[in-house]
Amino acid sequence: MHSAAARRGRCHAINAARGFSLLELVIVVAIVAALLALALPVLRGVHLRSKKTRELSNLRQVGMAWLMYAQSNNDAALPGYLDPAVQKSWEVVYEYPRAVSNVRGVVGRQIPPDIAPPRTWRLMPIMSDAGALLRAHLGDEDLDILALIEHARDVALEPAFGYNGVYVGGYWTMTNGERPRPSFRFAGARNLEGRRVNVVARSPSGVNASDRLIVFCSTTLRDAGVYPRSSDNERGWHMAVPPVVGLTPHWQTPGGALESLVDSNQVSLGRGDAASVEALLLTPTPLGRYTGAAAVYYADGHTDSQTPGALADQSRWILGAEKVGDTPASRFTHTEY
Repeated sequence: MHSAAARRGRCHAINAARGFSLLELVIVVAIVAALLALALPVLRGVHLRSKKTRELSNLRQVGMAWLMYAQSNNDAALPGYLDPAVQKSWEVVYEYPRAVSNVRGVVGRQIPPDIAPPRTWRLMPIMSDAGALLRAHLGDEDLDILALIEHARDVALEPAFGYNGVYVGGYWTMTNGERPRPSFRFAGARNLEGRRVNVVARSPSGVNASDRLIVFCSTTLRDAGVYPRSSDNERGWHMAVPPVVGLTPHWQTPGGALESLVDSNQVSLGRGDAASVEALLLTPTPLGRYTGAAAVYYADGHTDSQTPGALADQSRWILGAEKVGDTPASRFTHTEY
């Protein structure tokens, strides 16, 4: 017969084999926590890259609509901005997309002239699934056309992607004088040597180095100040502009090594992988959702992601950017007339 002490010993051995000691549990928990700490950033990075891929896909569809517009309009690039007075002079009116049928009094009615100047609603009839393409960054991708119309002004001004409309298609207003007429900004631009230069791309087929010319870029409107990083759901803006528009500095990358003289003021244009942006006045600036890099669509139809530092190159924004004397094309500026 076995003694009671022997039986207790065997039970203790069995229990020890079946369970963990407190120290072992602490070690296991610590290992799991360490693995999670390593895995979470990786998983978050995968999630953000997935969102960036979707953003680029949306942007590509917007770019395709831009090309379709030109194909339907004798190769004319979509105007970047049409002042209401220009709309009246040209006798043009725009209607909301007919994406929803049998909706009395809403779909098909005229877009108010003060909402039509930005390209957003004027391009939308060519696009399908407009909510996803223009509002996904705000979580509004499921909005149908009626919901978009309810927020028509915000949709017009704050789409996901800005259009390089000053230098592509043109920013159209009425001239002053006895006989006002429609004219786009910088129609008579001259380089710093005084020679006339064509800086505005009026048609997609007329763009040299189309793989470099920016057409759309994710942007947001910012007041003057330094912005190290943007929130992923920050509102967009309908325009995108280079660091210097004409002779006026708009934005730069802080601490950039590249300098330019504009109106006798040194402006650091920046370069490389600088992710921060400094707005020098109230202006649209590149917006890097999800990864810190802005989504960019080029005139040849391809997309990629670029940091603000890489976008601080005038030749990527302006058709006629060229080397002038010792000033490289990347620092190109020009006069208004």
